[in-house]
Amino acid sequence: ASFLEHHGYLTAVAYDGHQAIDRLSTAPEAFTLAVLDIMVPGPDGRAVCRFIRSHPALRHIPVIFLTARDQEQDEIDGLSIGADDYIPKPASLNLVLAHIKTLLRRRQAEVNPFLNVGEVLLDTNARAASLAGAPVDLTATEYTILHLLMANPNRVFSRQEILGRISDDKDVFDRTVDAHIKNLRMKLGSEGARIKTVRGGRLRSEKMNIRAKLSLTFVLLMIFGVTAISSYAILFIRNYLLDSGVETMERHARWMALSVRELPDDSFFELIVSEMAKASGYDVGLYDADSTLYVAFGSGRPADDDRVKVFANIYGSRNAAIRLELSLPRETLFEPVKTIRWIIYTGMFISIGIILLVSNRVASSLARPIRALNDAALRIANGDVTHQIELARTDEFGTLATSINRMSERLLADLNELEAAAERQSRFYADIAHEIRNPLHTLMASLDMARLEQIPVEKRVQYVDNARHQTDRLSRLFNDLLTLQRFDADAHPVHIQAVELNPVLEKLRDVYAGLAEQKGLRLDIPSTDAFVMADAGKLEQVLDNLISNAVKYVNQGRVWVDISPTSGGVELSVGDTGPGIAPEHLPNLFDRFYRTDKARSRDSGGTGLGLAIVKSILDAHAVNIRVQSDLGIGTRFSFTLTNPTP
Repeated sequence: ASFLEHHGYLTAVAYDGHQAIDRLSTAPEAFTLAVLDIMVPGPDGRAVCRFIRSHPALRHIPVIFLTARDQEQDEIDGLSIGADDYIPKPASLNLVLAHIKTLLRRRQAEVNPFLNVGEVLLDTNARAASLAGAPVDLTATEYTILHLLMANPNRVFSRQEILGRISDDKDVFDRTVDAHIKNLRMKLGSEGARIKTVRGGRLRSEKMNIRAKLSLTFVLLMIFGVTAISSYAILFIRNYLLDSGVETMERHARWMALSVRELPDDSFFELIVSEMAKASGYDVGLYDADSTLYVAFGSGRPADDDRVKVFANIYGSRNAAIRLELSLPRETLFEPVKTIRWIIYTGMFISIGIILLVSNRVASSLARPIRALNDAALRIANGDVTHQIELARTDEFGTLATSINRMSERLLADLNELEAAAERQSRFYADIAHEIRNPLHTLMASLDMARLEQIPVEKRVQYVDNARHQTDRLSRLFNDLLTLQRFDADAHPVHIQAVELNPVLEKLRDVYAGLAEQKGLRLDIPSTDAFVMADAGKLEQVLDNLISNAVKYVNQGRVWVDISPTSGGVELSVGDTGPGIAPEHLPNLFDRFYRTDKARSRDSGGTGLGLAIVKSILDAHAVNIRVQSDLGIGTRFSFTLTNPTP
C-alpha cells in the first residue's frame, strides 16, 4: 500500500475478508481496482472476488490475485471466478505496479452477447434464442447444444463431446444427443437444416461390426446347412428311386420271363410279347441261344447310359428265347424327383428367410451384451472408473460383467488412494511454496521500500527490521524441513536409552515461565523421579513444541504437564485451557502445514511443522500420540513411554 501511495494511488487496506467486503460495500464507487490475496483470514480472497463480481457497482472493476498459491489449478480457479490477472509471489513491487497500470489503462470493450447464424439469434446474457424475431422455447440442454454449435460454426462435434457439455451423468447415452438435436431441428424450422449430421463411417461400422459379423456367420452357417441337407435329400431320393425302380423291374422281368416261357413259337408269339410290352410300359427284348436279339418291342434303342436295364433268364422255354431284357429311360424313374425337388427348394428358401430373421435377432441378442461390455471397458479406460455394468445374466457374459465391475471398483479404490496421496503431496508442496513465498514477498517489499530516498530514517529502520524478521522466519522453516527430511530418510533417527525426565522438565519450566507470566498464564510443570526409554534430545523437542503451542495460543487460564505412571510405562500429557480444536480438524492435525484456519498466516512465528515433527519423533519411538479437545474448554496431547528394563 505504501509503495502504491508513493506512486500517487489512493489505497484502502483490509486485513481480512470481512473487512474487505465491508469497505467495498460502504463506498463501491470509490474503487477502480482490487488486489487480493487468497490466503487471508475470514472469507478468503476467492470469496471477496465472487462478492465483487456479484455486486452491481463493482462487477466492472479489474481484480488481481497477488498470492503465494502458485499451482496451475489455483491460477485456473482464480481466473475462472472472475479475476483479471494472477501474480504468484514473490513478485517485485515494480512488476505488480506494471500489472496494475496495464489493467487500469486497458478498458475492456463490451463483449457482444449475441450470436447470429442465418435467422437464428442467440442472446448469451439472457440465455434465449429467437427465430426471425420470434422467441424459440428451448430447454436448458437444447440451449447449451445450440450455443456450442453457433459459437463454433463448421466444427464437427462427436456425440461424446456434446455429452460432456450437457451432462455430468455417466449413465447418459449417445442417443440422448440425437434426441436433443432432433428437437432442435424441429423448433428451428427451416433453419434447423443448418445443423448437419456427419455420418462417421468408422463409428457406425464399429457399432454394427460385431452384430453384422455374428449375423453373417449365422446366415452362412445355416444356409450352408440347409443347402447341404437339401442336396443330400435330393441325392438320397434319386438313389432310392433308382434302387426301388430296379428292384421293381427285376420282379417284373421274372414274371414276364415265366409268361414268355409258356408261349409257343408260332404266329401269335410276337403279338403276345408286343401286348405284354405295351401293358408293362417297358421296352422288351428277347435273346436266343446265340445271344442274338431276335424280338424287340418298345420305343427304340437309345444310348445304354441313358436307360436302366434288367435281365431275366428263361429256363425250359417252348420257344427260342432264353433271356429277357427290360429297359426304361432313366428320366422315367426320376420323374417324381422333379416334384420333390421343387418342394425341397421352396422349403429351403422359406428356411433361409426364417434364418435371416432369426440370425439377426440372435446376433443382436449376443451383440448387445458384448457392446455393453465394450462400452463399459472404454468408459473405464477413459477414466470413468465409477461406471458399473448392469447386466442381469447368469452366463459367461454376466460373469465377465461382474469381473469388470470388480475391476472398476478396485481401480476406483486405487485411484482414490492415489488422488488422496497426490492431493496431500500437492498440498504439501503448495504449503511449502506459500510458507516461502510469503516471507520472500514481504522481504522484497521491505527492501524495495527501504531503497526509497524520500522515506524517514525510522521507517527505513523499520523495513530493515522487518526484512531481518522474515529472514529468521525462513531460517526456522528450513530447519524444520531438514528435521522432517532426516526422519523421512533415516531408518533409525533416534537413539533410545534410559532418560531421567526431571532435568528435561526443569529446563522447559525455565524456558517458558517468563513467557507464561507475561501473558498472565499459570504454567504447571511438576518434578518427577521417573525414567523412560527415549531419545533425550528428541523427547525435549516434543515437549518443547507442545508447550510452545499451548503458551502461544492460550490467552488466559492454565498450561500444564502431567506425569502419570501406567502399567510398564509413563504417560506424559500437555494440556491447556485454550479455545480448543474443532472435531473435523483432529484427523489432519499432524499433517505437515495443516492449519485449522486455512487463511491464518504464519506471522505469529510458527512454521506449521511443529506437530508434524512431534508425530515423526514419536513414530520413530513406536509411540502413538493422542489428542483430546473440546471447543471452549481446551486441548490435551498425551503419549506413553516405556520404563527402562531393570
